[in-house]
Amino acid sequence: MLLRSQTGHDFTLYKQNTITRRIERRIALHQLPDYLYYVNYIWKHRTWKDWILLL
Repeated sequence: MLLRSQTGHDFTLYKQNTITRRIERRIALHQLPDYLYYVNYIWKHRTWKDWILLL
């Protein structure tokens, strides 16, 4: 709900596997070891565009 209210994008129709795959691709792109590091990376570099790119 927060993403939708802030960005106007609705991700509810995305399949869970699609979201997981895209997050894993971002983790590899940034050469991070796991999800926790990725969450920390997003918080440090966050903009609403980053949250959209998270997916």
